[in-house]
Amino acid sequence: MKQYYTSFILASLILTLTSCATLLNSPYTTFRLITAQPSTVVIGKDTLKDNSLKRSLTVIRDKEDLKLTLSNDSLVKTVYVTPSNSLAYWANLYFFYGLGMLVDMNSPKRYTYPAMVYVDITDNTNNYLNFKPFTGIDDEYSNILKITPLKLGGFFNAALELSYERRTSKSLTTQFMASYLLPRSILDFRREYPSYKKGFRVALEEKFYIKKSAPFGQYFAFEIDYLNSRGGFEDNFWSVFSGNEETVTLKKQNYSFNLKLGYQWIIQRVSFDFYAGLGLRYKNVKYLDGTNPNGNSESPSDTGFFTQSNRVGKYWTASAPFNLRIGYTF
Repeated sequence: MKQYYTSFILASLILTLTSCATLLNSPYTTFRLITAQPSTVVIGKDTLKDNSLKRSLTVIRDKEDLKLTLSNDSLVKTVYVTPSNSLAYWANLYFFYGLGMLVDMNSPKRYTYPAMVYVDITDNTNNYLNFKPFTGIDDEYSNILKITPLKLGGFFNAALELSYERRTSKSLTTQFMASYLLPRSILDFRREYPSYKKGFRVALEEKFYIKKSAPFGQYFAFEIDYLNSRGGFEDNFWSVFSGNEETVTLKKQNYSFNLKLGYQWIIQRVSFDFYAGLGLRYKNVKYLDGTNPNGNSESPSDTGFFTQSNRVGKYWTASAPFNLRIGYTF
């Protein structure tokens, strides 16, 4: 019997200690309330007389919707803010196969509210937003001119890149990119046999901003990309006749079709656009002169990524674009 009680206590202790929301979350949570107009806010029986447009509110965690009543001299609006499971609750999945969720299941500590709630009391519906839309002077910032600093150090297609993004609606922007391929990457000094090339790259991209806040926030994008280059590569091909590594001159044409997910921050007038994606690339690589990589040559590193990227022929391959663009809005 004593052993049974010991096992029961031990099991209860394990469950309690692995219930992340119960252990880590306080009974209260804080979020930002932003209103389009100066308003008085009533939460339950409490009235906040602060009429500022931005304020932080601390409320009790609960599974029920949070009722907010906002008013000014002529308008009254009530919204119900929907709770969601907190990050600490989902963290239970990582520990002990989610057993902590059994403890957190009925605990109000599992819940949280959106980090931001935006309310426009002139809107006749009971809707709210969990982001601040572009309004007023923000609407003037419809253009962004960008550079991609990390492209200067690209191993395969180092380039001086310039992009222009223009907002076409609340949800959509169109972006055009042009690159001048540099003869060598600024990081070529690390490679034993550097490459050299010349050419250009252009791309057209359509972005869909999820929260109708273009050009700010999270977005999906579809991109069509074209690259044309010509250059020499010394480190891949070894002639079986001369026994020496020889320069191979290749001409490349790449056509890429990419789906991308990104997020663009705008701080004052400076934008930071981080993106990553997956797609397909059609490559047309032609041998021009030097040791023919498809003929009497061998490659001591033919399994390397750099060698495979210079394979002669017409073929499809995967593409995985990711980078950070920095821009100026106007």
